[in-house]
Amino acid sequence: MKMNLIVWLATVLLLCTGTAAQAAINCNISSPGISTDYEGAAVTAQSSFAINCTRLLSDPGTAAYSIRPDNGMNASGQTNNAAFGTNRLAYAHYKDSMCTATWRASGNSSNAIEGNVSFIGTSLTATVNGHFWICISGGLSYAAGNYTDTVTMTLSYNNGSGNKLNATAIGTHPVTINTEARCTISSPPGNINFNYTAFQGTASTASTSFSTRCTTALGYSMSVTAAGGVASGVNYGLNVNTSASGGSNPLGSVGTGTVQTFFINGSAPAGQAGSCGTGSCVTSQSHSLVITF
Repeated sequence: MKMNLIVWLATVLLLCTGTAAQAAINCNISSPGISTDYEGAAVTAQSSFAINCTRLLSDPGTAAYSIRPDNGMNASGQTNNAAFGTNRLAYAHYKDSMCTATWRASGNSSNAIEGNVSFIGTSLTATVNGHFWICISGGLSYAAGNYTDTVTMTLSYNNGSGNKLNATAIGTHPVTINTEARCTISSPPGNINFNYTAFQGTASTASTSFSTRCTTALGYSMSVTAAGGVASGVNYGLNVNTSASGGSNPLGSVGTGTVQTFFINGSAPAGQAGSCGTGSCVTSQSHSLVITF
């Protein structure tokens, strides 16, 4: 039997429809953050941020942006706090070094950092660099240590479609505030004036006050050197105390971060003859107040 085979060749047509390129401006934000020292005086510390963007050649040559920070990981309401254990140290973000233009999560556009990313010519990449500051008020109470926080920045920008800020990118920056144990004499002692008559029947006493300011929870001690002396043949002694009369001798005290007031009390025992050969004598001796911490 004779067989005839007929083969049909079919042509398959694949139709591909091209899709028009879509707007594709993409941006990110980064910052090295801030590390600064705090010793009780007001602090202004500067940092920077960088916005890096890419695009397609068919995308616009500029893109508007707006940046806002949150209140960090240890916020108290709208107040940023860096943390050291359970201790907190307040700080705030600003757009200027004078600490007058706040940079924060809420509020109107004046509280945001705003601008435009510009692609030069046919470039497909663009970078914007800027600055911000943190400011710490003077006179804050603090325990010595390293305080830290992490702040999240939200970058809102136009991705090349329409005229709105229709895309976002998230970045973070660290905050480190270094504090050291510190103790100062905020108000120095004055003179201690004895009025003593030879062979008087009671002791002569006198005192002067002084103030310290020491880091919260910092232990410190105070002493007077020398702790006594002889003036015009009259012996006297000096000691640091918590009141002008009586009180307790604060050989050891603990800082509160605020001003603490103490006294140097002097006493010249009764019955001393002295060595004044005239009607009256004036003699002075110098002593030092020593604070150890």
